Parts: sequence; C-alpha cells; structure tokens
Amino acid sequence: MTLTTLFMFFNAEVWQVVRHLSMGRTWLLALVGNGLGLVFALFVSRNVLGDLQDRFARAEPGAPRLRPGERIDVLVLGSS
Repeated sequence: MTLTTLFMFFNAEVWQVVRHLSMGRTWLLALVGNGLGLVFALFVSRNVLGDLQDRFARAEPGAPRLRPGERIDVLVLGSS
C-alpha cells in the first residue's frame, strides 16, 4: 500500500495519464482498484477465518458460546 501511494503521488507520468481520463473512467478505475483490494483481503482472511472456526469447534463442552458480534470482535482484534 505504501509503495502504491508513493508511486501515485511522486510519479508525474501517472498524473499526466489521469488528467486525460474522464471522470467516469476515473471512478471506474477507483472501483476496480478497490474491488481488487477487497478480493485480495477476503482471500487472505479466509485462512484466518478457518483457524478461528477450528478454535471455536474445539472449545470445551461447558464453555459459553460466543455470540456473532463477539466472534467478529475476536476476528478483528486477533488479526491485528
């Protein structure tokens, strides 16, 4: 992400290309970039989700079950 930011802000050729794009194409480019980032993030987080599901499945029989909101908290805080 940092390299992309540096490339975009410090590369004059990129700004010259973007200047000639219409607003519609600029938004389309932004949507495609964000979509690719989302797909990548979901692909990478699949492994984390699988590990957490395994941990929840191996919980002790008498242990209290986590509500869905609590599971999301564990996922977000555990992956940071």
